[in-house]
Amino acid sequence: MADLTRNQELVLRALQESGRAISAYDILALLGPEGITGPPTVYRALSRLTDLGLAHRIEALNAYAACTCARDRRRDHVSQFLVCRGCGQVEEVNDAGVTEAVSGLARSARFRAERHAVEVIGLCAHCLPAH
Repeated sequence: MADLTRNQELVLRALQESGRAISAYDILALLGPEGITGPPTVYRALSRLTDLGLAHRIEALNAYAACTCARDRRRDHVSQFLVCRGCGQVEEVNDAGVTEAVSGLARSARFRAERHAVEVIGLCAHCLPAH
């Protein structure tokens, strides 16, 4: 794996320590004391981290989460995400059946998928009793 720059390491640490998906502007606010003061710096770091498979963009929240897939750190791994609409917690899961089903749908439609994101929106166990 390529070495990370200082900014990339700071952004990755912020994602890991947050424990949930956070926006680029949340990251910027957290890292201001570290000298990161501009959105382009954060977005460049996030782009590199997602390219490396160390972070994921969570489309439903317009936010980013650190990759928690311990067994598979390949760039091209495919995950699914359980996104809590209550607290913003994101759980990364890797179900080969879901991945194959989505890939099969694309193949049967003669569609070349470049990437796909499966995000299931709902309530986590912590937030469920409150609703």
